[in-house]
Parts: sequence; C-alpha cells; structure tokens
Amino acid sequence: MALPAARAQKFPDRPIRMIVPFFAGGNTDMIARTTGEGLTRSLGQPIVIDNKPGAGGLLALNELVRARPDGYTIALGTPSTQIITALVTKDAKVDAIRETQPVGMLCGVPLVLVVWAGLPVKTVPELIEYARANPGKLSFASDGIGTSTHLAMEMFCQFTGVQMVHVPYKGSYAADMGNGLVHLAIAGARSQLALAEAGKIRVLATASEQRLPFLPQTPTIAEAGNLPGFDASSWYALFLPAGAPSELVATLAGATRTATAHADYLARITGAGFLAHPGGPVEVAAIMARDKKKWGDVVDRLGLKI
Repeated sequence: MALPAARAQKFPDRPIRMIVPFFAGGNTDMIARTTGEGLTRSLGQPIVIDNKPGAGGLLALNELVRARPDGYTIALGTPSTQIITALVTKDAKVDAIRETQPVGMLCGVPLVLVVWAGLPVKTVPELIEYARANPGKLSFASDGIGTSTHLAMEMFCQFTGVQMVHVPYKGSYAADMGNGLVHLAIAGARSQLALAEAGKIRVLATASEQRLPFLPQTPTIAEAGNLPGFDASSWYALFLPAGAPSELVATLAGATRTATAHADYLARITGAGFLAHPGGPVEVAAIMARDKKKWGDVVDRLGLKI
C-alpha cells in the first residue's frame, strides 16, 4: 500500500495539459488561463493550455477520454461540450457522464431573456401573451443549432406553448437584435447590458434559478412567467478522464477549490460577467445528471439530430 501513497505524494512532477474546446481568445480562454494560473500556484507545475475547437466540443471531449487517467490531462467543459452536443449529434460515440471524472466547478454563466425594444412587451407575461397571439411571427436568435442558447429558447417555447422561428447565427447577432431583425434571445447577461443601456433591447428576466447579484431587480423567468422549474443555467467545470485514482481526483479538486476561491480569480471572472460557483466532484456530477435529463427532454420533444 506504500507505493500508491508515494505516487500520490509526488503528483504532479511535470506540466499538466488542459484541453479547451474553444479557440484561443475570448472569455472561455480567459477562464481557462485564469484557472491554470491558480492551479499552478497550488500544484507548483505549469498548466499548458491546448485549444481544441471543433464539432461542438466533441473533438476535445474525445481527446480527453482517450487520455491516460494519470492527472496530466484535464479539460474545461460546459453543458454544451459535455452534454448537449452528444445529445443532438447523430452517432455520437462518447458519453461525458460515463467517460469523464468531474474535478470541480469553475464558475457560473449568467443568462438573460432579452427582447428588441420595439416589441410591445415589457414583462415575461406580456411576451407570452403576444407570442400566443402571433404564432410564428416572432424570431429568436441563438449561437447556432443545438447550442445551449438555442435549447434554452426552445425550452421557453415548450414551457409556454408558443411558436417562434429560430434564427441561428455563427457570429454576433447584437446588431440584428438592436435593429429588430430578430426579436428575442436568451444570451449572456454582460454581453446584453450595453445594448439595454443604449435602449436597443429590454432585459425581461434572468434564465437561471436565482436572480443575478448585478441585476437584483430583474426577476427570473420562472417567477416572472409563473413557470416553475424553468432553469437554463450554464457553467464551466474541470474534468479528468474516467478511471483516475481517487487520491489524484482529491488533489486536483482541492487545488481547483483553492484556485477558484482566490481573490484574483474572483475579481477577473466577476469582472467579465461570470458568477462564483463553488463545487467539487460530487456537485458537478449531480449538476451534469440533472442537465442531461433537462436538455435531453428538450431535444427529444424537438426531435433534433444534426
């Protein structure tokens, strides 16, 4: 029994690779690099960022599950990359719940329901009433077919029984939203605030279970629309391949907790519009199981496969 303990005490003795399923640059890359800096402080070894975009995160996920579960390959994941892409992709042969080991939560992603300011609605009930009176005449934007922002709006339609037209975008839809070419979306909160302050759009509600600390007067969709159970929360978390020894998981989970509680880390993520969201392996696993059921139900009702 002494040998495994000795090995655990030595870990890590070389750099750790972090797979990131997105291109370099932007907020996701910032989260990965800020997390890497914190892990380096805790573990005493460099974290090497390896950007592996493509296939909605499946390329990165496959890379992770093929890696040795020795702690030297970890990956950043989101609901889209770990759950949704596999649900909507034909012949997806990877299951993140079965083939990865959660390490810890990194942060929450606040989402809001926004509408074009020219739309004659100022509340969620008014939006629902207007959409029911005008079936198929409202359009909603998303980051693409099968993305979390797409499914969040489809879930809203399913909860309320309204019909809307989906307009998927490959890039920013801010200008089209501001000009009324597309009418509404569920999107990242911070990215929408400038348009709201300019009077181009209205923020009707938050899409999570709780109100946002920086928008305390804005209700949730669940409370504003009397839609109990509506929750389109998103997150970033850290993962290992399945089969990693428990002591190694504990070491990385502890380092992640320390990194994400550090003042510098919190200042950077909250400054970029993200939320502190502490949680270890058990908490991440529970959230993934909940999200797989939630988004699986939405996908099944849509009959969506791409």
